[in-house]
Amino acid sequence: MCNYLCYIHKQMFIYKLIPMSPHYGLCMNCLKKNIKGYCDPMKPVCPVEYNYIFPMICDNCSLTLKRCKWCRISRKKVLP
Repeated sequence: MCNYLCYIHKQMFIYKLIPMSPHYGLCMNCLKKNIKGYCDPMKPVCPVEYNYIFPMICDNCSLTLKRCKWCRISRKKVLP
């Protein structure tokens, strides 16, 4: 998991998220389908598509932009 996390998401993700999804999400910055879905151990089990959460941007974009990958990106700033 990428080291760039904002304060809000550090507090939200107190449990370790595990990248387990066979599906890939779309990165909002580079528009590539390379984001792995993460499984939250405290989330109740639902149908297959709803068991995973996807970050907004991929790890590579998070490292290059030095931004939290879970925050939404707007044109001029990052929205939590």
